[in-house]
Amino acid sequence: MIVTEKNFEEVLSIVADCPAAVVDVETDGLDPYNGNRLFGVGISTDPKTEFYFPFRHLFPGSENLPESYLTKLIDVLNQAKRLAGDNFKFDVHMLMLEGLIPWDMDILDVMVLVRLLESEQFTPIGLTPTIDRDYGPTSGDYDRNTTIELQKNKWKKNYALAPIDLIGPYCEEDTFWTRKVWTDKEEKVIKTKQDGVWATQIDFTKVLLRMEHKGISVDLPYGEWANQKIIERRDALEEQIYKEAGKKFLISSPKQIGEMFAEKGIVCPEKTDKGNDSWDVISLAQINVALGGRISEYRTLEKMRNTYLEPLLINPTLHTFYKNYGTITGRLSSANPNLQNIPRGLIAVDDVALTEEEIEESIKRVQGGFQASKGRAIVIPEKARIAWARDKETKFTDDAMDFISIRRLFVPRPGYKFVSFDYSQMEVRVFLSYIRNPAIFEMMTKSGFDFHTEAAKIAFNVDEKHPQFEYFRQLAKGITFGLIFGIGLGRLSGTLNMSLEETKEHRRTYFAMIQGSEEFITEVRKRGRKNKFVTNKFGRRYSTAVGEEYKLVNYLIQGSSADLLTLKMIELDKKLEGRRDECAMLLQIHDEILCEIREDKLDYYMKNIRHFLEQNDLGIPMEVDADIVHPSWAHK
Repeated sequence: MIVTEKNFEEVLSIVADCPAAVVDVETDGLDPYNGNRLFGVGISTDPKTEFYFPFRHLFPGSENLPESYLTKLIDVLNQAKRLAGDNFKFDVHMLMLEGLIPWDMDILDVMVLVRLLESEQFTPIGLTPTIDRDYGPTSGDYDRNTTIELQKNKWKKNYALAPIDLIGPYCEEDTFWTRKVWTDKEEKVIKTKQDGVWATQIDFTKVLLRMEHKGISVDLPYGEWANQKIIERRDALEEQIYKEAGKKFLISSPKQIGEMFAEKGIVCPEKTDKGNDSWDVISLAQINVALGGRISEYRTLEKMRNTYLEPLLINPTLHTFYKNYGTITGRLSSANPNLQNIPRGLIAVDDVALTEEEIEESIKRVQGGFQASKGRAIVIPEKARIAWARDKETKFTDDAMDFISIRRLFVPRPGYKFVSFDYSQMEVRVFLSYIRNPAIFEMMTKSGFDFHTEAAKIAFNVDEKHPQFEYFRQLAKGITFGLIFGIGLGRLSGTLNMSLEETKEHRRTYFAMIQGSEEFITEVRKRGRKNKFVTNKFGRRYSTAVGEEYKLVNYLIQGSSADLLTLKMIELDKKLEGRRDECAMLLQIHDEILCEIREDKLDYYMKNIRHFLEQNDLGIPMEVDADIVHPSWAHK
């Protein structure tokens, strides 16, 4: 630990000469944009050398370095060519608050390396579980022992309250193990020929860092109004639920819900994996009372309020956190909040008169969601259907006072407008690039190409004039996505809501007419069994457990789509160098990039970015929809 001026100056020169420093910051919280700050910095300069610099410890008698020394340390780090860390974007955000300027250096996130070499989605890839797996189950004891001490002394919520003698060695151990994992994993990534993917992700990490740092504006007055509307609707529902139930109970408690329904003689239709009653959304949809729908609506409103509304009403700018290590495929995920899960539809906060058509459309959406999750159709009871139609899919308007939109919270800065660049059927097109059917490939070059329409025509010999054409289009769409997502025949039959024999016959017809599709899937599974891995179009490697090779088709398609989009975002970021005051990327959600463009530059950037995004080295005909989204993200 460095606590004297002499030691600090000596170590500073060592850090300055280090070609690639490993850095770990200790902070008093997890939100750099809402008041949290670092109080200590750990640095590893080589495999045997670690230092800890204390600056803002609050433990009585703490021997902190002067804050001016933190400035000196940041000045040295600003000269670095490479900085590395674990879950490193968080650390960089904290360092940027102290003056770090990371744009001209490589930012290496070791967690991304770990993900490239882990084949299981739910394998913990944090530092402690990684070193336990790789170097022995006691390797992470320093972390576990420190956590015990922090909890015992009630320092867990704010590490700055803990003594330097506890945090310093802990932080130094973190930098030691981070460097070891980095060097060992990088060697394995090179051996598996994924070094190109790793280099791309280093560049991408900095793109995401820039997007996170800029953030997106939040309409706080609208959010406060929407939050109050949800509370009013929730409270009205609560009163109605208690009245219909004939008693008060904790609506958020599955146990108490089960007890209430048991008193009414209603048996839970679903079980958990352990055989217990499961009062989840699927169970509530099946019981033949409107009460189930009201309970589900209550839960939905509470989730919207607790997950999306109230956490966003803190700061006029939202800085989400992107994880380019969150999925096996390479798809981005996000946190605080998870933007991937923000609903597109509108949430009813008042009694709404819906047409029969609107009700039926909503029921189909709910059924589809259930089918996708459970692999079978769910019949929604007549008495409950109104309650299940409350998330109304319609275009948002500012005068829709009986509905709210979470996306309405996000607005452009004054003088700017949002522009959405959204890839049309990106995963489908990547799938088609793998099967390389010449006739279909030619169709892809035409504007407005819709594969589900063309697949229905080819596979089932019908055209748009056929009275059941939409049925066949949905059938073709279901089979296509079933293949892309690697689902089996049983689950596909549930999704399509037809018998196994019917499903088998339709899939057989699809395979026969969409030439190359069956061959591609068979080849991927065969290659996975033989080689124990497959590689996507950009060199990212995937493997699965024996018997689960069906997953590899999905990994290849999703992964190739993700890596293609990653490369385009990196290239676009470079093109915007020196012009980010005119155009900046803000969000990436699935296949959509949301940009903020100065109003007097809209035409220029819309035309050129759209054209640029459609070009790719894979030779896949891509189509990108470019739309002005104004005055909020909800107005798309």
